Amino acid sequence: MQHHWTDGELTVHWSLTAEELALLPDRVDANRLGFAIQLKFFDIEGRFPRTPREIPTVALYFVAEQLGLSPFVFQQYAWRGRARKQHRAEIRTFVGFRSFTAADTSTLDTWLRQAVLPSEQNTHHLQEVVLDWCRDQRIEPPTPQRIERLIRSALHRHESAFFDAITQQLPPSTRVHFDSWLEPVERELSSDETSDEPAIVATVFSQLKTDP
Repeated sequence: MQHHWTDGELTVHWSLTAEELALLPDRVDANRLGFAIQLKFFDIEGRFPRTPREIPTVALYFVAEQLGLSPFVFQQYAWRGRARKQHRAEIRTFVGFRSFTAADTSTLDTWLRQAVLPSEQNTHHLQEVVLDWCRDQRIEPPTPQRIERLIRSALHRHESAFFDAITQQLPPSTRVHFDSWLEPVERELSSDETSDEPAIVATVFSQLKTDP
């Protein structure tokens, strides 16, 4: 969410419609402002603000002015209270969104691996892709931490499937030969070393990766 808005941008994105104002009459001042600011934030971002700091100050003042309220009444809004939970449920219903479910986790994972990950593995960009997918599906996105876990899981599955597909195309004799490179072997002692000294156990593959 950007924090610098011009007067024109505020008018376009933060103006309350008649239908939105109709949701507010029977609420106390702090709840009216808290509900309205979250409604407009969700309309712009497709998610709710995670902390009050995400709400642009100019937007808060602009919405408060439309309601004939002081922006400072927002400080009385119970950010972790039961009312805010109810407000979010009402806003989801009003805008036609729903909460993220376990079934969505499976659907998103499949979509990422089939449609996105073959050509994109940048985690920062993937986070934006997931948010766009949720908006298109009319789903409130999960927390950033959960999105990160979902992306890591999908990337792991994609990479495993990719390497398994390559492995299956190799002749059995080649796979056996590659596996032998991972068997530990003892390093031969040099002429100035005694047999009492412990031999260093390594693999052929690790030796191939060392400096010449």
